[in-house]
Amino acid sequence: MAEAGKAVYNLPMYINAAVGAFGAWRGPVPDEIFCSGEPVPKVLDIYKWVTPHIDLIAPDIYTPNSTSYEAECAVYARDDNPLFLPESGHGGCHIWNSFRALANYNLTGYFFFGSEAIVAEDGSVRPEGKNLVDTFRCAAAVIPLLLKYQGTGKVHAVVQEDYTVQQWIAFDGYLGRIQFGAGRMGGGASKDWRHSGGQFTPREQAPDTNRGRGLVFQTSKNEFYLVGANYRLFLRPKYSPDKKQPLVFHDNNVRGRQFSIDEGHFDQKGKFVVDRRRNGDNISNGLWVEPDIGVLRVRTCD
Repeated sequence: MAEAGKAVYNLPMYINAAVGAFGAWRGPVPDEIFCSGEPVPKVLDIYKWVTPHIDLIAPDIYTPNSTSYEAECAVYARDDNPLFLPESGHGGCHIWNSFRALANYNLTGYFFFGSEAIVAEDGSVRPEGKNLVDTFRCAAAVIPLLLKYQGTGKVHAVVQEDYTVQQWIAFDGYLGRIQFGAGRMGGGASKDWRHSGGQFTPREQAPDTNRGRGLVFQTSKNEFYLVGANYRLFLRPKYSPDKKQPLVFHDNNVRGRQFSIDEGHFDQKGKFVVDRRRNGDNISNGLWVEPDIGVLRVRTCD
């Protein structure tokens, strides 16, 4: 109860739903297996009808695979129910699936269970928590873009699945190939003096390793913003049928169309600030990103 004479604040209110506990399934959509009376998918419409004072119903998602994860997101991401995850895992698939939720289901917020577990006694981040911290850093770096472009089809998730080395994305006017890890040849592994290339072997990749993940925004036909870790993007213009050539991706397909490639960040007003201009060999082997570079802006020309 508010005390007399004191202001009353309208704070967001939500109901926490522990759906699909521990990845358990009982049908085509996740269903609760032990908590009675919660807003599980089967009764979500009823809950929304009888609780108009509740701002949103927020699911806990611990589902371990991407198909199940997206199915749960799709159930709760509705016009009358913005998607917010008040509890999820802090390792493995939960890290990279969060980018799917941001790009495809307009995720508004994410919190993981056991946040104290990633911090050592001296306040530093434990090694096993680095990938999670990097993921949050990447998402936070593009909040101005998320606020502007979520729901427009201009936000694309980059997620490395088990035993995969690449991903394809169809952009407006361009076809993009995402290459994960260092690549198959030594030249493709080079980035710059701050980052060693390393070598990626997909069948040795465990759930908690540094999988490729992130977001790509196409804000106009000739402007892209990239953020994430352990991947690089190759672009190729979409040619008309009479001009198509063999589908080969190498540096010459995009280098001549790259007008500028800049590492930077967004200021408090949402304006992109250039911190470092890339050129020379740093642009010859794809448009690569790592969490410590901030946001990569790419401008092309026809």
